[in-house]
Amino acid sequence: MLSLAGVSKSKINSNDQSSQEHLPLLTPELNSHEGSPEPETLASFAFDASAKERRAMGEPSGVGAKKRRCSLCLPVTVVVLLLFVAAGGFLYLSTPEQLCSRFALAGSEIDGIPVVVTGTSYYPAGRLVNVTSGLGTLETSTDVQSFCRISFTLTTNSKTNNTVDAEAWLPNNWNARMVGIGNGGWTGGIPYSGLAYEGVNKQYAAFGSNTGHDSEWEDASWALNNPEAIIDFGWRALHYTTVVSKGIITRYYRKPIWRSYYMGCSSGGRQGLKAIQMFPEDFDGALVGAPANRMAGLLGWGIRQNLLMNPPLKPESIPPLSWLRVHKEVLNQCDHLDGVVDELVGDPELCKKVFKPNALICQGKETPESSLCLTKAQLNTWKKLYTDYVEKDGTWIFSGFDMGGELIHPLGGLLFPEPFPIATSFYKHMVFNDTKWDYNNLDATSIKLGLDLNLGNMDVISPDLGAFAARGGKVIHYTGLSDPLISAGNRMRWFNEVDKFTKNAFFNTSASEFYRLFPIPGMAHCVVGDGANGFGGVNQRGAGTPPLDEFNIENDIFASLVYWVENFVPPDYIVGTNWPDNDHTQGAPVFTRKHCPYPEISYYKGGDPNKAESFECGQRKQLGRRGH
Repeated sequence: MLSLAGVSKSKINSNDQSSQEHLPLLTPELNSHEGSPEPETLASFAFDASAKERRAMGEPSGVGAKKRRCSLCLPVTVVVLLLFVAAGGFLYLSTPEQLCSRFALAGSEIDGIPVVVTGTSYYPAGRLVNVTSGLGTLETSTDVQSFCRISFTLTTNSKTNNTVDAEAWLPNNWNARMVGIGNGGWTGGIPYSGLAYEGVNKQYAAFGSNTGHDSEWEDASWALNNPEAIIDFGWRALHYTTVVSKGIITRYYRKPIWRSYYMGCSSGGRQGLKAIQMFPEDFDGALVGAPANRMAGLLGWGIRQNLLMNPPLKPESIPPLSWLRVHKEVLNQCDHLDGVVDELVGDPELCKKVFKPNALICQGKETPESSLCLTKAQLNTWKKLYTDYVEKDGTWIFSGFDMGGELIHPLGGLLFPEPFPIATSFYKHMVFNDTKWDYNNLDATSIKLGLDLNLGNMDVISPDLGAFAARGGKVIHYTGLSDPLISAGNRMRWFNEVDKFTKNAFFNTSASEFYRLFPIPGMAHCVVGDGANGFGGVNQRGAGTPPLDEFNIENDIFASLVYWVENFVPPDYIVGTNWPDNDHTQGAPVFTRKHCPYPEISYYKGGDPNKAESFECGQRKQLGRRGH
């Protein structure tokens, strides 16, 4: 039986004003962890020999002391300086640019993993950063602080010659922490935006990899008859890159890493859960967004959702404009359930329970919207889209869409003539190794085959996070309730499974002691949407929706994770920000909102509905009253 002894149960008291102030991430004693000490400071240290030290070396001291002279003796300060240089002090006397350009590994391995440094580049603040990978382009000369970029290649299997390309971005002013940045989709590309905005600009040493291949997010052709590459993608690339990056970081700064963190969304969220489960020592805390932890079930569900709607002219397919009517009716029945009418569904789970779907069929009096009403056949399609996909033998495949995202869900592949390539590529290039496989042939047998194979051990099915929890690890998980690609119900199901397992294994201790799940009303997949979707999640800054107050544990979910790990105080809520047109450069915030840890939800208690302080977190039994 495992024990969670030492894991604090203390919480932030939302009524304690002192706990809600702007809290720095660095404690005073950590401010000495800077990457490049000033040369003049080191010089003064090297030449400062006290009187006591001089006496120990045979030098006279004191007022009027008569100096001995020796033509063969070197001055004490020179001796100290030579000893300092011999010990490697020249590295500290170098400028950051020199330190970066001279960096090299003493051997060809780090902790038994073959690695080769392929390049180093120094970027002072203001220098153009223009880099591209399958995850996109980062081009800026104003937004990134000074850093050293170290590129390296590591070998994951020398027999099959499988390698991973990776980079570490090391800021001048280092806070003694590191953060790994995850990928997305099938992407084989360095996550440059995350390295810059989530790493360097926060003074973290950041790293990321191409997971062992180069590709765009939807393309899995690299996996065709290549099981070792699939293993790299599944778990090995992140683990090996983490180990090697730790070695590079400590060698570069010549100081130990104080804390290690991870952040990723979608496939990157899956990577994070896989890492903390398989290698609990790799990270002290993980921020995982919209994790695709059941890849095989997710991708089979995605194709099935598309097939329910295609071909688009069949009688049971829901026309594009009818989704406007569906969304209007959902808001009419469910918008008020959190106490305020604001065009957001704050509790999709409750909405599903109380929603009366027959209202989508306009019966009786004709109205201008009658043409947008659903037929009985279309209503049946809608029900299938929004309920869990369970096979005839009872096998649960994936969760249905969540209520409230009707204007976003069709963009997730429902209105496209074919399913997203990310799903079809999975079956073509991994499950069947047949590039001519036709997605119209998808059936229960095909989906179950993908589930049973668990290719590359990529799926995170087991709810056992015990080893990570027992060593004090913390995980914060967030998910958009309007996500068109990975329905949020899957995340609630996963959290409940983890909670049940944890209570059985840890003497009825709740998973919330180390694991918090934050559902985000109105948010799409990882970023943007109609809700308060700027709260410090990975890639949100690059998407134009940063947190209102960066580094503040109320507004920045990653800062909240760090504070939890290092101060044993879990977050009771996160404040998200809705920016005009999902672009913070377009003006002041439209509104802010408290996001609450599942199963609590944010409900209106009075005041300005556009301000977070007008909401509080509570259990569902407190809800159900009409809004204002």
